[in-house]
Amino acid sequence: MAFKDDEERRVYFREYNKGWYQRHKERLLEKRRQHDEELRIWLRQYKSKLRCVICGENHPACLQFHHRDRSEKSFSVADIVPVE
Repeated sequence: MAFKDDEERRVYFREYNKGWYQRHKERLLEKRRQHDEELRIWLRQYKSKLRCVICGENHPACLQFHHRDRSEKSFSVADIVPVE
């Protein structure tokens, strides 16, 4: 389908994508839930192998991720795993 006008093309695809999302909404939401659960499991396993270098505490709920220099920080753990 050829469009002569960019705005006409944008409007067409915007409407098409809204319909596509509605038709596939449940599958997309389930995929997101599954991905989030995989991230939670990964984080729990990762934290289970760590311990504090100062006091030796190793309970996952007590561990925090921090950096002395914020510019070296590549991501925030709180941002990658959504809380339910």
